[in-house]
Amino acid sequence: MARKRKVAKRTRGPMCSICFGAMTLRGTIPPAHIFPELRTYQCSGCGHLRTVEDEAEFAAFEVRQAA
Repeated sequence: MARKRKVAKRTRGPMCSICFGAMTLRGTIPPAHIFPELRTYQCSGCGHLRTVEDEAEFAAFEVRQAA
């Protein structure tokens, strides 16, 4: 019997900093030893990829842009 491949969940993420489109979760890198979990998001509009440790990093970037 063929095994099913694990696919990353398609959850809605933050907005893209380039085109302000919705970003979806592409994959996660599990935590290892002292390193935290990393999440990779891809913009559905322009294809921009961004890997973050925490979703709060997106909010901090948007605040810096507005200032």
